[in-house]
Amino acid sequence: MRIDKEYQDKYRKTHRKEFRKYSADYYRNNKSEIRKRQRLNYIKNRDRIAEHRMEKRLKRKYGIDTETYQKMLAEQDNRCAICRKDFLQKKKKVWNRNDEPTVDHCHKTGKVRGILCRRCNLLLSTIEDNNFVQKANQYLNKLVK
Repeated sequence: MRIDKEYQDKYRKTHRKEFRKYSADYYRNNKSEIRKRQRLNYIKNRDRIAEHRMEKRLKRKYGIDTETYQKMLAEQDNRCAICRKDFLQKKKKVWNRNDEPTVDHCHKTGKVRGILCRRCNLLLSTIEDNNFVQKANQYLNKLVK
């Protein structure tokens, strides 16, 4: 005899406390085995998990999907939109961690502008802050005198 999904859901809702207690007890008694399975699953699916995390982050923070992100990268020839550094190392075809691609967006409007290396993105955010630029100029001018 097979129990249908609707019945299972209803039963779980009405017996929520029992299920939580059972789950907590099961985890406490089998913690090492559960952790071992989780670790093996992560190793086995590392690339897929990283891809999924990236998809969720792009959607949550910038409102774009990975297809849009990849299209933007391709339009920029896999290079930073400002300094034109190549995001892919020619020989290994892997991301260069120091020049990792970063989504550049306007903090006021939230609109995505392009893909930059981390260095250019940080410098751009500093330049956009007029108060910082003025204070930096004052500091430099004071040192010259």
